[in-house]
Amino acid sequence: VTATASNLGSEDVPGLELTVRLIEPSALVLIDELTQTVDLLIGQVHTVSWSPDTANLELKPYVVTFVAEVPSAGESFTSDLDSASLIVDDLSSPSLTIIAPSPGLVCDIVEVAAEVADNLSGVLNVSYQIDSSGQDLPLPLANPYGSADLYGATWTLLPEHDGTHEISLFAEDFSGNRTAGQTVLVDADAIPPVLSVNTVPEGMCATQPLDFAFSATDNRLLAVTASLNGQPYTSGQLISDDDSYELVVVAADTCGHETVAINHFVIDTLAPQIDVQGVTDGGVHGVGVTVTWSVTDDNLSLSGATLDGGPVANQFTIDDPGLYQLYIHAVDCAGTMVETTIDFEVIAMVKLSGAVAVSPSQVEPPQPLQITGTARNDGGGQVSGIVLRTELVEPTSGQVLASHEEIVTLAPGAEHAVTTAFAT
Repeated sequence: VTATASNLGSEDVPGLELTVRLIEPSALVLIDELTQTVDLLIGQVHTVSWSPDTANLELKPYVVTFVAEVPSAGESFTSDLDSASLIVDDLSSPSLTIIAPSPGLVCDIVEVAAEVADNLSGVLNVSYQIDSSGQDLPLPLANPYGSADLYGATWTLLPEHDGTHEISLFAEDFSGNRTAGQTVLVDADAIPPVLSVNTVPEGMCATQPLDFAFSATDNRLLAVTASLNGQPYTSGQLISDDDSYELVVVAADTCGHETVAINHFVIDTLAPQIDVQGVTDGGVHGVGVTVTWSVTDDNLSLSGATLDGGPVANQFTIDDPGLYQLYIHAVDCAGTMVETTIDFEVIAMVKLSGAVAVSPSQVEPPQPLQITGTARNDGGGQVSGIVLRTELVEPTSGQVLASHEEIVTLAPGAEHAVTTAFAT
């Protein structure tokens, strides 16, 4: 404060008290003052310079008065020389320190935080902008951080945010002072890698070896890995063994974003194998023959069999004589088809059992000898025209000494006895 007093009178003024006062006008409260006593001669000018302490002043208007107390022979008198207005205000923007993010890579959800303080009018608001867009995004007081001066928010990255961005932070106090934007440059990773794999149609069954090439593109690509049935697989590696496969290819970036491609396929270079038991092509088999057929293939799609055009199970029995044709076919997942045709005949098989008895077992000529032969049909069908013959044979020479025969028909399970007496 600079106050100037001039003696414009015709007399010198010795012992003049000049006082400069700082007053709060609404309540007329004296805040501080400075008094100087001077001898002010005619035509002389005196200047009072004063720097009152404003550290504890409230932010409001004040009045500065300049008063002179003039001594006299009687009582002294006071003269108000001048006054001036003073406004104590906040003229500085808040202090702002960026806490987060740090320059460089940011992923998915970006924490934006700043430490902001204003010791005069106080912090009115804190905000941030992306790429100087002019759109202030609020940065509220972040109580969870445990600090009254910390403001924070989160910026959720969308795919279109992928790339380099400038984040600017601002603070404004209650006096309208706004900080110049403090900026941090970040590299936002908002999209996963783009994965390229020359896959085959899902579930494909191939008849020849396969290989798969894969690659990935990403500005922040970390790794591309692949596994085949759980084992490491290298791009372009030939797969030739017959088997069912699962190929898993994973591309990952530095933020942990992953792109996964899964492909299932089968390699089947072997045709199905057909096996038939019980009958043979061109063979003759007896009534009651059991036929069994099967197909072996790890990737069998369908199989079936017909007997004379009618479907049959994997195992069946033929009880009727006749000519038959068995047809079997099988197709694997690769479309490889195998067929087999068996033509055979089923006949009523003759199955006889017999016994012979001699009575007595020891004779003296000319006592007659009685021989009894018994035949039984153990087969499944009637047998006609059976010739049953009993013979008396000399064992050393094999000469037939006597014989007797009969022609009979035997039903299934029937027996017939032939009894003959031979002279000795």
